Amino acid sequence: MTMDIDWILQDEVSLAHASRLRLGGKSASAPLKAEVLSPSHATTRGERELVRRKVGNAPTRPTLVIAGEPLHHPTFQGVGYSKETTDALIWRMKTRVLPDQINLIYTRIPAQYATKEGKPIPMPPLDDLRASALVDVQLEAGASAVIPPLPSGLANRNIFKRSLERTLVAIQTSSGTEELVGYIPTTNDLELVRDMVGIYVRAGVRFFAVDFSGASNQPSLMRTVVRTIREKLGLKRRSRSRDETYYLHVFNAATSRKSSQDITPLSDIITHLYGVDSTSSQMWGAGLPDPEKLRYYRVSDYGAYRRKALKGESLACQCSVCRGTTPSEVYAGAPDNVQERLRLHRVEAYVEECGRITERMAISSPNEGYVPYLSNKKVAANDIDRILADVKEIQAAL
Repeated sequence: MTMDIDWILQDEVSLAHASRLRLGGKSASAPLKAEVLSPSHATTRGERELVRRKVGNAPTRPTLVIAGEPLHHPTFQGVGYSKETTDALIWRMKTRVLPDQINLIYTRIPAQYATKEGKPIPMPPLDDLRASALVDVQLEAGASAVIPPLPSGLANRNIFKRSLERTLVAIQTSSGTEELVGYIPTTNDLELVRDMVGIYVRAGVRFFAVDFSGASNQPSLMRTVVRTIREKLGLKRRSRSRDETYYLHVFNAATSRKSSQDITPLSDIITHLYGVDSTSSQMWGAGLPDPEKLRYYRVSDYGAYRRKALKGESLACQCSVCRGTTPSEVYAGAPDNVQERLRLHRVEAYVEECGRITERMAISSPNEGYVPYLSNKKVAANDIDRILADVKEIQAAL
Protein backbone atom coordinates (compact mmCIF):
# COMPACT_ATOMS: atom_id res chain seq x y z
CA MET A 1 0.00 0.00 0.00
CA THR A 2 1.10 3.56 -0.59
CA MET A 3 1.41 5.70 2.55
CA ASP A 4 1.61 9.46 2.60
CA ILE A 5 1.90 11.68 5.69
CA ASP A 6 1.33 15.45 5.62
CA TRP A 7 1.79 17.75 8.58
CA ILE A 8 -0.84 20.37 7.87
CA LEU A 9 -0.03 22.49 10.93
CA GLN A 10 2.78 22.52 13.50
CA ASP A 11 2.45 24.05 16.95
CA GLU A 12 4.81 26.90 17.75
CA VAL A 13 5.61 25.78 21.31
CA SER A 14 5.08 22.05 21.70
CA LEU A 15 5.74 19.12 19.33
CA ALA A 16 2.05 18.86 18.46
CA HIS A 17 0.97 18.87 14.83
CA ALA A 18 -2.15 18.37 12.78
CA SER A 19 -1.62 15.70 10.17
CA ARG A 20 -3.26 13.80 7.34
CA LEU A 21 -2.47 10.12 6.89
CA ARG A 22 -3.24 8.45 3.57
CA LEU A 23 -2.95 4.69 3.50
CA GLY A 24 -4.35 2.22 1.00
CA GLY A 25 -6.74 4.69 -0.56
CA LYS A 26 -8.16 5.82 2.80
CA SER A 27 -7.25 8.86 4.87
CA ALA A 28 -7.37 9.99 8.48
CA SER A 29 -6.96 13.47 9.90
CA ALA A 30 -5.22 13.86 13.26
CA PRO A 31 -5.17 14.62 16.14
CA LEU A 32 -7.77 11.95 16.73
CA LYS A 33 -9.00 9.30 19.13
CA ALA A 34 -9.01 5.90 17.40
CA GLU A 35 -11.62 3.50 18.69
CA VAL A 36 -11.08 -0.13 19.58
CA LEU A 37 -13.09 -3.08 18.29
CA SER A 38 -12.05 -5.91 20.61
CA PRO A 39 -13.73 -8.50 22.88
CA SER A 40 -14.35 -5.90 25.59
CA HIS A 41 -16.03 -3.47 23.16
CA ALA A 42 -17.43 -5.44 20.22
CA THR A 43 -20.44 -6.70 22.18
CA THR A 44 -21.56 -3.19 23.08
CA ARG A 45 -24.96 -2.66 21.53
CA GLY A 46 -24.75 -0.66 18.33
CA GLU A 47 -20.91 -0.63 18.31
CA ARG A 48 -20.48 -1.08 14.58
CA GLU A 49 -23.21 1.49 13.89
CA LEU A 50 -21.49 3.92 16.28
CA VAL A 51 -18.40 3.76 14.09
CA ARG A 52 -20.35 5.28 11.24
CA ARG A 53 -22.46 7.80 13.17
CA LYS A 54 -22.08 11.44 12.33
CA VAL A 55 -21.67 14.55 14.44
CA GLY A 56 -23.03 17.14 12.04
CA ASN A 57 -20.91 16.54 8.95
CA ALA A 58 -17.91 15.12 10.83
CA PRO A 59 -17.44 11.37 11.40
CA THR A 60 -17.34 10.44 15.07
CA ARG A 61 -14.57 8.03 14.22
CA PRO A 62 -12.15 9.67 11.78
CA THR A 63 -11.22 6.58 9.75
CA LEU A 64 -8.81 4.81 12.12
CA VAL A 65 -9.90 1.67 13.96
CA ILE A 66 -7.94 -0.71 16.18
CA ALA A 67 -9.20 -4.24 15.56
CA GLY A 68 -7.66 -6.73 17.93
CA GLU A 69 -7.51 -8.47 21.26
CA PRO A 70 -5.08 -9.29 24.06
CA LEU A 71 -3.91 -12.85 23.36
CA HIS A 72 -4.95 -15.29 26.09
CA HIS A 73 -2.64 -18.18 26.91
CA PRO A 74 -4.46 -20.89 24.86
CA THR A 75 -4.53 -18.64 21.80
CA PHE A 76 -0.88 -17.60 22.01
CA GLN A 77 0.19 -21.18 22.67
CA GLY A 78 -1.79 -22.53 19.71
CA VAL A 79 -1.30 -19.85 17.07
CA GLY A 80 1.00 -21.13 14.35
CA TYR A 81 0.79 -24.68 15.74
CA SER A 82 -2.96 -25.35 15.69
CA LYS A 83 -4.91 -24.69 12.47
CA GLU A 84 -8.13 -24.43 14.46
CA THR A 85 -6.69 -21.83 16.84
CA THR A 86 -5.05 -19.82 14.04
CA ASP A 87 -8.15 -19.87 11.80
CA ALA A 88 -10.36 -18.83 14.73
CA LEU A 89 -8.09 -15.86 15.44
CA ILE A 90 -8.19 -14.81 11.78
CA TRP A 91 -11.99 -15.04 11.80
CA ARG A 92 -12.28 -12.91 14.96
CA MET A 93 -10.05 -10.24 13.45
CA LYS A 94 -12.02 -10.22 10.20
CA THR A 95 -15.24 -9.55 12.11
CA ARG A 96 -13.67 -6.44 13.67
CA VAL A 97 -12.20 -4.95 10.50
CA LEU A 98 -14.23 -2.19 8.86
CA PRO A 99 -13.59 -2.01 5.11
CA ASP A 100 -14.15 1.76 4.88
CA GLN A 101 -11.57 2.56 7.60
CA ILE A 102 -7.82 2.42 8.13
CA ASN A 103 -7.51 -0.73 10.27
CA LEU A 104 -4.66 -1.70 12.58
CA ILE A 105 -4.94 -5.34 13.68
CA TYR A 106 -3.34 -5.56 17.09
CA THR A 107 -3.00 -8.97 18.73
CA ARG A 108 -1.25 -7.92 21.92
CA ILE A 109 1.16 -10.34 23.62
CA PRO A 110 1.36 -9.80 27.40
CA ALA A 111 4.58 -9.82 29.39
CA GLN A 112 3.46 -12.91 31.33
CA TYR A 113 0.54 -15.23 32.08
CA ALA A 114 -0.87 -16.28 35.43
CA THR A 115 -3.63 -18.46 36.84
CA LYS A 116 -6.69 -16.98 38.55
CA GLU A 117 -4.83 -17.52 41.80
CA GLY A 118 -1.92 -15.43 40.52
CA LYS A 119 0.50 -18.31 39.96
CA PRO A 120 2.75 -17.77 36.92
CA ILE A 121 2.21 -19.87 33.81
CA PRO A 122 5.21 -20.65 31.56
CA MET A 123 5.32 -18.19 28.68
CA PRO A 124 5.24 -19.89 25.25
CA PRO A 125 8.25 -18.69 23.22
CA LEU A 126 7.69 -16.20 20.42
CA ASP A 127 9.35 -18.47 17.87
CA ASP A 128 9.28 -18.33 14.07
CA LEU A 129 6.01 -20.24 13.75
CA ARG A 130 4.10 -18.04 16.20
CA ALA A 131 5.59 -14.79 14.88
CA SER A 132 4.88 -15.68 11.25
CA ALA A 133 1.34 -16.79 12.08
CA LEU A 134 0.57 -13.54 13.94
CA VAL A 135 1.73 -11.55 10.92
CA ASP A 136 -0.30 -13.77 8.58
CA VAL A 137 -3.38 -13.15 10.76
CA GLN A 138 -3.02 -9.42 10.08
CA LEU A 139 -2.51 -9.92 6.35
CA GLU A 140 -5.39 -12.39 6.03
CA ALA A 141 -7.78 -10.17 7.99
CA GLY A 142 -7.02 -7.08 5.90
CA ALA A 143 -4.73 -4.91 8.02
CA SER A 144 -3.88 -1.52 6.54
CA ALA A 145 -0.35 -1.76 7.98
CA VAL A 146 1.51 -4.62 9.66
CA ILE A 147 2.64 -4.66 13.31
CA PRO A 148 5.62 -6.88 14.25
CA PRO A 149 4.43 -9.24 17.05
CA LEU A 150 6.39 -8.33 20.18
CA PRO A 151 5.61 -9.09 23.84
CA SER A 152 5.03 -6.38 26.41
CA GLY A 153 7.97 -5.92 28.75
CA LEU A 154 10.39 -6.70 25.92
CA ALA A 155 14.03 -6.85 27.03
CA ASN A 156 15.56 -9.17 24.43
CA ARG A 157 17.09 -7.76 21.23
CA ASN A 158 17.11 -11.17 19.59
CA ILE A 159 13.34 -11.51 19.97
CA PHE A 160 12.88 -8.11 18.34
CA LYS A 161 15.23 -8.84 15.44
CA ARG A 162 13.74 -12.28 14.82
CA SER A 163 10.16 -11.00 14.92
CA LEU A 164 11.00 -8.12 12.59
CA GLU A 165 12.69 -10.52 10.18
CA ARG A 166 9.66 -12.82 10.10
CA THR A 167 7.38 -9.80 9.59
CA LEU A 168 9.38 -8.52 6.63
CA VAL A 169 9.51 -12.00 5.07
CA ALA A 170 5.72 -12.37 5.43
CA ILE A 171 5.12 -8.96 3.84
CA GLN A 172 7.41 -9.77 0.91
CA THR A 173 5.78 -13.17 0.46
CA SER A 174 2.33 -11.61 0.50
CA SER A 175 2.63 -8.72 -1.95
CA GLY A 176 5.54 -6.66 -0.68
CA THR A 177 3.41 -3.51 -0.63
CA GLU A 178 2.09 -3.48 2.96
CA GLU A 179 3.47 -0.77 5.23
CA LEU A 180 5.40 -1.73 8.36
CA VAL A 181 4.46 -0.21 11.73
CA GLY A 182 7.42 0.67 13.96
CA TYR A 183 5.89 -0.89 17.08
CA ILE A 184 7.49 -0.23 20.49
CA PRO A 185 6.02 -2.38 23.29
CA THR A 186 6.20 -1.26 26.90
CA THR A 187 9.76 -1.84 28.10
CA ASN A 188 12.20 -0.58 30.74
CA ASP A 189 15.17 -1.03 28.39
CA LEU A 190 15.48 2.43 26.88
CA GLU A 191 18.65 1.53 24.97
CA LEU A 192 16.65 -1.21 23.27
CA VAL A 193 14.03 1.41 22.40
CA ARG A 194 16.66 3.58 20.74
CA ASP A 195 17.98 0.58 18.79
CA MET A 196 14.48 -0.41 17.66
CA VAL A 197 13.61 3.09 16.45
CA GLY A 198 16.91 3.32 14.58
CA ILE A 199 16.32 -0.01 12.83
CA TYR A 200 12.77 0.97 11.92
CA VAL A 201 13.89 4.29 10.44
CA ARG A 202 16.59 2.58 8.37
CA ALA A 203 13.89 0.22 7.08
CA GLY A 204 11.92 3.23 5.83
CA VAL A 205 9.26 3.21 8.58
CA ARG A 206 7.31 6.43 9.12
CA PHE A 207 4.34 5.02 11.07
CA PHE A 208 5.28 4.38 14.71
CA ALA A 209 3.21 3.02 17.59
CA VAL A 210 3.90 2.81 21.33
CA ASP A 211 2.12 0.65 23.91
CA PHE A 212 1.24 2.41 27.19
CA SER A 213 -0.08 -0.83 28.78
CA GLY A 214 -3.00 1.00 30.37
CA ALA A 215 -0.90 3.78 31.93
CA SER A 216 -1.92 7.42 31.76
CA ASN A 217 1.59 8.44 30.76
CA GLN A 218 4.93 6.80 30.03
CA PRO A 219 7.33 9.77 30.26
CA SER A 220 10.66 7.92 30.03
CA LEU A 221 9.42 5.80 27.14
CA MET A 222 7.89 8.77 25.32
CA ARG A 223 10.95 11.01 25.76
CA THR A 224 13.14 8.26 24.30
CA VAL A 225 10.83 7.33 21.43
CA VAL A 226 10.05 10.87 20.29
CA ARG A 227 13.61 12.16 20.68
CA THR A 228 15.06 9.18 18.77
CA ILE A 229 12.52 9.37 15.93
CA ARG A 230 13.28 13.05 15.44
CA GLU A 231 17.03 12.47 15.74
CA LYS A 232 17.05 9.70 13.15
CA LEU A 233 14.89 11.71 10.76
CA GLY A 234 17.10 14.77 11.19
CA LEU A 235 14.14 16.75 12.51
CA LYS A 236 15.08 19.52 14.94
CA ARG A 237 12.16 21.81 15.71
CA ARG A 238 9.86 22.02 12.69
CA SER A 239 9.52 19.75 9.70
CA ARG A 240 10.99 21.22 6.52
CA SER A 241 10.02 18.40 4.15
CA ARG A 242 7.84 15.29 3.92
CA ASP A 243 10.90 13.11 4.47
CA GLU A 244 10.98 14.34 8.06
CA THR A 245 7.31 13.77 8.89
CA TYR A 246 6.04 10.72 10.74
CA TYR A 247 2.84 9.38 12.31
CA LEU A 248 2.80 8.36 15.97
CA HIS A 249 0.04 6.28 17.60
CA VAL A 250 -0.31 5.26 21.27
CA PHE A 251 -2.02 1.95 22.10
CA ASN A 252 -3.69 1.17 25.43
CA ALA A 253 -3.56 4.70 26.80
CA ALA A 254 -5.64 5.34 29.91
CA THR A 255 -8.28 7.93 29.13
CA SER A 256 -7.87 9.43 32.59
CA ARG A 257 -5.32 9.20 35.35
CA LYS A 258 -6.17 6.37 37.74
CA SER A 259 -7.39 7.72 41.08
CA SER A 260 -9.88 7.03 43.85
CA GLN A 261 -10.86 10.70 43.74
CA ASP A 262 -14.21 11.71 42.28
CA ILE A 263 -12.48 14.00 39.77
CA THR A 264 -9.28 13.01 37.98
CA PRO A 265 -7.47 14.49 34.94
CA LEU A 266 -7.98 13.30 31.39
CA SER A 267 -4.65 11.91 30.21
CA ASP A 268 -4.76 10.54 26.67
CA ILE A 269 -5.70 13.77 24.92
CA ILE A 270 -2.74 15.70 26.34
CA THR A 271 -0.24 13.29 24.77
CA HIS A 272 -0.68 15.30 21.55
CA LEU A 273 1.86 17.72 23.06
CA TYR A 274 4.51 15.03 22.44
CA GLY A 275 3.60 14.99 18.75
CA VAL A 276 1.24 12.03 19.13
CA ASP A 277 -1.21 11.88 16.24
CA SER A 278 -3.70 9.37 17.67
CA THR A 279 -4.40 7.31 20.77
CA SER A 280 -6.57 4.29 21.56
CA SER A 281 -7.87 2.99 24.88
CA GLN A 282 -7.22 -0.36 26.56
CA MET A 283 -8.43 -3.47 24.77
CA TRP A 284 -9.15 -5.38 27.96
CA GLY A 285 -12.34 -4.99 29.98
CA ALA A 286 -12.77 -4.12 33.63
CA GLY A 287 -15.59 -6.44 34.72
CA LEU A 288 -19.19 -5.43 35.27
CA PRO A 289 -19.64 -1.63 35.09
CA ASP A 290 -20.46 0.23 38.30
CA PRO A 291 -22.38 3.39 37.36
CA GLU A 292 -21.09 5.16 40.48
CA LYS A 293 -17.52 4.74 39.22
CA LEU A 294 -18.07 5.28 35.50
CA ARG A 295 -16.61 8.66 34.60
CA TYR A 296 -18.06 11.48 32.55
CA TYR A 297 -15.35 13.12 30.42
CA ARG A 298 -15.57 16.90 30.35
CA VAL A 299 -13.31 18.44 27.72
CA SER A 300 -13.98 21.99 28.96
CA ASP A 301 -11.55 21.44 31.86
CA TYR A 302 -10.08 18.00 30.99
CA GLY A 303 -11.66 16.41 34.03
CA ALA A 304 -13.04 12.87 34.36
CA TYR A 305 -15.99 13.06 36.77
CA ARG A 306 -17.71 10.35 38.75
CA ARG A 307 -21.45 10.63 39.15
CA LYS A 308 -21.16 12.06 42.66
CA ALA A 309 -18.95 14.93 41.44
CA LEU A 310 -21.54 15.96 38.83
CA LYS A 311 -24.30 16.57 41.37
CA GLY A 312 -25.64 20.07 40.84
CA GLU A 313 -23.45 20.55 37.75
CA SER A 314 -24.70 21.58 34.33
CA LEU A 315 -23.78 19.58 31.21
CA ALA A 316 -22.58 22.24 28.79
CA CYS A 317 -21.74 19.62 26.15
CA GLN A 318 -24.00 19.71 23.09
CA CYS A 319 -23.39 16.15 21.89
CA SER A 320 -26.31 13.84 21.09
CA VAL A 321 -26.17 12.33 24.59
CA CYS A 322 -25.89 15.49 26.69
CA ARG A 323 -27.97 18.04 24.79
CA GLY A 324 -31.00 18.96 26.90
CA THR A 325 -30.27 16.37 29.61
CA THR A 326 -29.06 16.38 33.20
CA PRO A 327 -26.36 14.25 34.85
CA SER A 328 -29.03 12.13 36.54
CA GLU A 329 -30.57 11.36 33.13
CA VAL A 330 -27.18 10.43 31.65
CA TYR A 331 -26.64 7.99 34.53
CA ALA A 332 -30.18 6.59 34.50
CA GLY A 333 -31.01 2.98 33.64
CA ALA A 334 -29.12 -0.29 33.47
CA PRO A 335 -25.31 -0.18 33.93
CA ASP A 336 -24.67 -1.31 30.35
CA ASN A 337 -26.86 1.49 29.02
CA VAL A 338 -25.07 4.06 31.18
CA GLN A 339 -21.70 2.78 29.98
CA GLU A 340 -22.77 2.99 26.33
CA ARG A 341 -24.22 6.48 26.83
CA LEU A 342 -20.98 7.74 28.39
CA ARG A 343 -18.99 6.07 25.64
CA LEU A 344 -20.95 7.80 22.90
CA HIS A 345 -20.58 11.13 24.71
CA ARG A 346 -16.82 10.62 24.91
CA VAL A 347 -16.54 9.75 21.21
CA GLU A 348 -18.43 12.84 20.11
CA ALA A 349 -16.79 15.18 22.66
CA TYR A 350 -13.31 14.02 21.65
CA VAL A 351 -13.99 14.59 17.95
CA GLU A 352 -15.08 18.15 18.65
CA GLU A 353 -12.13 18.76 20.98
CA CYS A 354 -9.62 17.46 18.42
CA GLY A 355 -11.13 19.94 15.98
CA ARG A 356 -10.61 22.77 18.47
CA ILE A 357 -6.99 21.67 19.02
CA THR A 358 -6.38 21.83 15.27
CA GLU A 359 -7.93 25.29 15.09
CA ARG A 360 -5.67 26.51 17.89
CA MET A 361 -2.55 25.23 16.14
CA ALA A 362 -3.44 27.48 13.21
CA ILE A 363 -3.24 30.57 15.44
CA SER A 364 0.26 32.06 15.61
CA SER A 365 -0.57 34.55 18.38
CA PRO A 366 1.43 33.68 21.55
CA ASN A 367 -1.67 34.25 23.67
CA GLU A 368 -4.17 32.25 21.61
CA GLY A 369 -2.35 29.16 20.27
CA TYR A 370 -2.62 25.54 21.37
CA VAL A 371 -0.52 25.73 24.55
CA PRO A 372 -2.25 28.92 25.82
CA TYR A 373 -5.58 27.19 25.10
CA LEU A 374 -4.58 24.43 27.50
CA SER A 375 -4.35 26.94 30.36
CA ASN A 376 -8.14 26.60 30.62
CA LYS A 377 -7.90 22.87 31.30
CA LYS A 378 -7.58 23.31 35.05
CA VAL A 379 -8.09 19.70 36.17
CA ALA A 380 -5.17 18.47 34.05
CA ALA A 381 -2.92 21.51 34.60
CA ASN A 382 -0.18 19.68 36.54
CA ASP A 383 -0.01 16.83 34.03
CA ILE A 384 0.11 19.27 31.11
CA ASP A 385 3.00 21.13 32.76
CA ARG A 386 4.92 17.88 33.21
CA ILE A 387 4.54 16.95 29.54
CA LEU A 388 5.57 20.45 28.45
CA ALA A 389 8.71 20.04 30.58
CA ASP A 390 9.39 16.75 28.77
CA VAL A 391 8.90 18.48 25.43
CA LYS A 392 11.41 21.20 26.33
CA GLU A 393 13.89 18.50 27.30
CA ILE A 394 13.41 16.77 23.94
CA GLN A 395 13.76 20.03 22.04
CA ALA A 396 16.92 20.99 23.95
CA ALA A 397 18.54 17.65 23.12
CA LEU A 398 18.03 17.98 19.36
